[in-house]
Amino acid sequence: MPGITPPPAGERWRFLQWPFVWSLAVLAFLLGLAGYARLPHDTPETLLDHLYSTLQLFVLNATFAGPLNWQLEIARFLAPAVMAYTAAQALIVLFREQFTLLRLRFTRGHVVVCGLGRKGFKVASDFRRRGEAVVIIEEDDENDWIPMCKEIGATVLVGDATDSRLLAQARVQHARLLVAVCGDDGTNVETVIRASELKKASAPSGTDAPLECHVHIVESDLRALFKEHRVFTDTAEGVRIALFNIYDSSARLLLRRHPLDREHVGPDDPRTVHLLIIGFGLMGESLLLQAARTSHFANGRHLRVTVIDRDPSASGRRFMRRHPHFTKVCDVEFLAREADDAAALDEIAGLCADPAALPTVAICFDDDTRGLSLALALLPRLKPHRVPVLLRMTTDGGLTTLLDAGIADSRLSGLVKPFPVIGLSSESEVLLHREMDAIAVAIHSDYVARRRADSPASDDPSLRPWDQLDEDLKDSCRLQADHGEVKLRAVGLRITDDKARAPVTAFTPEEVEVLSKMEHDRWNADRFLAGWSYAPGKKDVEKKTSPWLVGWDALPDEIREYDREAVRNVPRFVELTGRRVCRS
Repeated sequence: MPGITPPPAGERWRFLQWPFVWSLAVLAFLLGLAGYARLPHDTPETLLDHLYSTLQLFVLNATFAGPLNWQLEIARFLAPAVMAYTAAQALIVLFREQFTLLRLRFTRGHVVVCGLGRKGFKVASDFRRRGEAVVIIEEDDENDWIPMCKEIGATVLVGDATDSRLLAQARVQHARLLVAVCGDDGTNVETVIRASELKKASAPSGTDAPLECHVHIVESDLRALFKEHRVFTDTAEGVRIALFNIYDSSARLLLRRHPLDREHVGPDDPRTVHLLIIGFGLMGESLLLQAARTSHFANGRHLRVTVIDRDPSASGRRFMRRHPHFTKVCDVEFLAREADDAAALDEIAGLCADPAALPTVAICFDDDTRGLSLALALLPRLKPHRVPVLLRMTTDGGLTTLLDAGIADSRLSGLVKPFPVIGLSSESEVLLHREMDAIAVAIHSDYVARRRADSPASDDPSLRPWDQLDEDLKDSCRLQADHGEVKLRAVGLRITDDKARAPVTAFTPEEVEVLSKMEHDRWNADRFLAGWSYAPGKKDVEKKTSPWLVGWDALPDEIREYDREAVRNVPRFVELTGRRVCRS
């Protein structure tokens, strides 16, 4: 079926081997019976005699008198072969741990996954589907995911991922990739530090590539602290570290697939784009932040956000503490409501009925059942206004499968859009960002080429290759790339793979002005959310102040030209990814 990836040959064999082996055993047994029945005998033999003689074929203890018929010729080789294979598999089961450790001694270029929950299993299965060797470290020997990992051919070591001896046993110093997705941020950080120490202490090998570490960290304060650690900043030891958060990555992918400006928002559009976030946990916070970074439209109106939660006060204060200039970027309101109460449902419907708004509802509960129930309760109220409901689900299985079937078209009218957080956390989309980062990489490559032309010997950290680039600089390129699609929609353009369509290689002067204003709004938001503020005079990186954190009309023309140059390059950046910009 289209869209379904067949399992690797190894997985198919593990599923089919025993039916196949026992079929051969039955065939050997039947051929043995038939063969012995057709042999000439000095004295008459009974069926029990034939059974006994046939069973001896399996243990290499059979005797024959006279020439053999073809049935016995086959059975005398097939029966012991089946027995030998079965015995070998039994020995492997009995000495599995010893075989595993022996095999690991020769493993290189593999993937090590630390932490076996939904995230860890999803990552491991993605890499196994690509045919790569995977070693998993999990502390709980009764973890329900362990048998499933063994079924897909991954090697599982039980123990503490921060234990250097266990990491060495997993050959992390010879791995190409380490993914730390334990349930605790501190454990993930310590795991990567121990792995980097092992990599540094290991004897250099010409066949070993640098160890690439992807560390899952949820707490933004810890992320900032870890970035200052020597193991993160020193790239000369053969270790490259990238931080990721599945909630941030899922929010980024979600807004690319379901943009808030789903209808054309041009310079003269009077509507305000309105995002209603119901449930302000980790997913809700990530969605709010990603929307604030990339939702800057041609009409210049701030994004309006309404956060609805049972008790948003503590989480709201924490969020505003981390982003003190947030209200300069978008208009946010926190409402303390039980979202599934009838009064709250009516209030949400009233907000979505505002003709001066372009609303989208995002349900971000941690509980899939509660989220789906709320979506079903909201749907009759939102259906007349055709308001989409983005529904956070834990995985792409379970209740999410209901939304992939006929119910999604009949009862849900195509308005409920599930986004499975763990289901989106594939190796290519969330860990390595290969698809999402294509334009961002092109932006960085172009910047490096232009800077190198002026200063070939510069050791500026911003000129490092993408894989070695500081995460903050990567994020800056990502935000510029993600907002590129918002800009294009504002002037009736889109990115396509269709080579038959005529490409747009340059914008009109009017389009350049519209897009440049949007780019400056995006840049302002990026700076404000990073803790910068306005101050006259010169830019001060240490104090995080800039004189250009003002509106477009207050900018001198030479500064505006930076924004114009950035938007003029968008078609070229898209072409570098093998796609093109076309008229909608």
